[in-house]
Amino acid sequence: MYQRSCIFRSKTAHLALPDLELVFLDGPMNLVPKIVATSSKQVDTTAFKAWWDPTKPLTEDAQHKLLQYIGDALHANGPFDGVLGFSQGAVLASWLCSNYSRHELDWSPSLAVLVGGYTDPRDANTVFKHGITDGIHSFHAFGVNDRVVPAAKSESLAQLFESATPSLVTRHVHEQGHIVPKSPAIINALQEFIDEHDEYHATPMLYHAQQLR
Repeated sequence: MYQRSCIFRSKTAHLALPDLELVFLDGPMNLVPKIVATSSKQVDTTAFKAWWDPTKPLTEDAQHKLLQYIGDALHANGPFDGVLGFSQGAVLASWLCSNYSRHELDWSPSLAVLVGGYTDPRDANTVFKHGITDGIHSFHAFGVNDRVVPAAKSESLAQLFESATPSLVTRHVHEQGHIVPKSPAIINALQEFIDEHDEYHATPMLYHAQQLR
């Protein structure tokens, strides 16, 4: 939140692993932080983007419009294998893994990388009312010292994915705060996660059906 896709691209450049192409999308809303809005300095406020205003109630209709916004991008720039999001973006990315979204867009990712993500309990009655789509590999990275999104909230999101396919959920817990960590540990963990995803999808589906019984 409060950043354009070009800024997020620079903050996640270290995640551009071999054979992994990342495409970035701006949020549809121009949302300026209060500290900037009240500043006497001249600031280019068009650079501040968000998916929604967290200070206002988010209706199911607003969620539907956001999913359609993503759907338009998928149609224009796809196909895509997965989604990656940080903080508010991770929340939206998690919506794309729901059966609700799959019905709306006729698409779902095969993997999701969610950094500093969380879930709003009210989403259980909207985008998550039909649960998470089975078979999605999810990677949840969050910090024990995160003061913006407490680790417990990120853990709740991971548990939501476990309710669909427990064996496909990966956690990476770090000692930092509300950031996309740049340590070798997360790079290695993410590479291993992607390798496991690729290996899984290269294996005959009958084997997976037997394993999930």
